[in-house]
Amino acid sequence: MSAQPIQVSPRPGTSHHAELSPQAETTLAMFAHLSGLLGIVGPLVVFLVLQEKSQFARKQALEAINFHITVILAVPVGIAFVFAGNLFGSYQPITVIVAAALIFPIVAATNAGTGQFYRYPLAIRFIKI
Repeated sequence: MSAQPIQVSPRPGTSHHAELSPQAETTLAMFAHLSGLLGIVGPLVVFLVLQEKSQFARKQALEAINFHITVILAVPVGIAFVFAGNLFGSYQPITVIVAAALIFPIVAATNAGTGQFYRYPLAIRFIKI
């Protein structure tokens, strides 16, 4: 007589994914914003991993992704202005881009930590859900 494995089927109407606590959701949303300071990979990982587990963290990660794509595209424009600035004596555009890339994710993480949805100013929404 061999032992048969017991198969447990999920209750009707439940998903296979565990629900996250509100604190875990805000922590992951904060991580998505702050990991963007090191590059776009962190927010992208949070977005892909939390596809169905947390709507809040997923949307915040998408905001971070869109902002960092905007920054990535703005840097060459800022560098072009730096070279043009040599002619006119102005280096402000690249300074503004770098400052925004450092300050806005911190502000976003602070808002996400309190459970508030944050939209980056000046970010182009390349990816929408």
